[in-house]
Formats: sequence, C-alpha cells, structure tokens
Amino acid sequence: MRSNSERRRARQTHFNAEGQAALMVAESILIALIEHNVLTKMQLVEAIDTAISTKRQMAEDGQDPEVSRIAAGLIAALQTSIASFANI
Repeated sequence: MRSNSERRRARQTHFNAEGQAALMVAESILIALIEHNVLTKMQLVEAIDTAISTKRQMAEDGQDPEVSRIAAGLIAALQTSIASFANI
C-alpha cells in the first residue's frame, strides 16, 4: 500500500508529464500553422503575447498567482522559441 506522500508524488509526476506533453504538442501545432501558411510568425507571436498578458494579469488579480506567474514564464519561453525559428 502506498503512503499519501507516495500517491501525491505520483500524481505530481503525472501532472508534470501532462504539462510537458501539452506544451510540446502545442509548440508543434503552432509551428505547423506557420509552415502551412495558416498564420504568419508575427500573428502567432502577437497571439501568444495576449496569453502572456492574460496570465500576468491573472497573477496580479490574485488568481492562483504563483501558478499564473510560472505559466506566463512558460508561455514567454514558447513565444521565444517560435520567434527564433528562421524563415518560417
């Protein structure tokens, strides 16, 4: 029988894996949208900027501020990654 601590760690590991998988899939889809000329890189960077602003505002408004700040940082890293791709 697993202890409460072991169950919590297992759940946290699962949540972390879900988050990583979701971020990787999202980045792949965003790159595909650019590659297939559905959106320009600039349009995508601007859309991501809106998400960053929203998460930062949520943090300021006290909506799970720690998670919102971390999420804003992760979205900003995604934006940097998308913006750094040459010629897409």
